[in-house]
Amino acid sequence: MTAIDMKICIKCTGCIDICPESALFLGEDAAIKCDYEKCISCGDCVDYCPVNAISIND
Repeated sequence: MTAIDMKICIKCTGCIDICPESALFLGEDAAIKCDYEKCISCGDCVDYCPVNAISIND
């Protein structure tokens, strides 16, 4: 499961752009959200995040 620490996230939205399944999106509260039904836990967002705000947990 993809976890986004919004205390660290700088909302650059690069993770949204790089997600191959379009699982990440900007929520109404301006926080990055994950659609877990679309997420394939590929780790692209984790590798891309410049502040290490994203992790994938089992």
